[in-house]
Amino acid sequence: MEHRTLLEYFQEHTSSHPFEVLHHVTLKNVSPGHVELDFHSEEQLHSNPRGDVYGGVHLSLSDYLMGLACITLGKQVTTAQINGNFVKSLPNNARIRGVSNVEHKGQSTMVTSCRLYNDMGELVYMGSGTFMVLDDLVLPELPWSLLDEEWLEDRNQ
Repeated sequence: MEHRTLLEYFQEHTSSHPFEVLHHVTLKNVSPGHVELDFHSEEQLHSNPRGDVYGGVHLSLSDYLMGLACITLGKQVTTAQINGNFVKSLPNNARIRGVSNVEHKGQSTMVTSCRLYNDMGELVYMGSGTFMVLDDLVLPELPWSLLDEEWLEDRNQ
C-alpha cells in the first residue's frame, strides 16, 4: 500500500499488528513524540467477569501508545518499565481515547506518559513508561498528515 502520510503509515502498522487488541484501534493523530488513538472494546473480547473492560487492555493500549510515541521520533525501542494507575472502570463496549507523549528523549532511554479517557472525557487510566532505545529507525519521508480540504475551502471563503 502506498501511504500519503505518516498517519496512514502508522495506522497500517497498527492494523496489521499480530496483537488482537490493536485490531480495534484507530489512530487519530501522530506527530513527533505524540500519539492519539481511539479504541472500541468488544464485550466478548475485552471484558472481565464483572462486565468491565479488562485492566490488561488498559496496560496493552498504554504500552503500545507510549512505544509508538517513541517510534515517531525515529527510534526502535523496547519496554523497560511500565506503571499504571486505574482511575475509573469502563463498562462493556466502551470507547477509549488514548493520548501519549514522550517526556524525555535520551540516548539510551526514553520516558513517556499516557492517559486514557472514556466517552465523557473522564480520565480512566494514567501511565508512564521507560523504553530502552535499541537503534535508529528511518521513517518514510511523508508529511505527518494532510490538511482537511473542506476546512481549507471554508477558511478561504
